[in-house]
Amino acid sequence: MSRNFKIETHYNRDDVHLRLGGDFDGSSACELLITLNALAGAAKRVIVDTASLNTVNDFGKGIFERRFLDNTKGPCQVVLEGDKLAV
Repeated sequence: MSRNFKIETHYNRDDVHLRLGGDFDGSSACELLITLNALAGAAKRVIVDTASLNTVNDFGKGIFERRFLDNTKGPCQVVLEGDKLAV
């Protein structure tokens, strides 16, 4: 994982807001996917804000895009805000 990558979590009623910061690489993508998978049963909607990401590595973005649809099955809706990880 990138040394400065972080996920800030904020709970608001049925929603969970994730604010991503730092540099997004392959291991950061895996960490985000694990977090989304863990929240899938606990929230109705997860909002992922990518505006604070400094850089997005092509490899990390590719991992996220390939695995994103597998992690978004079920009742939890995942909303990506910002264009840095648009799927």
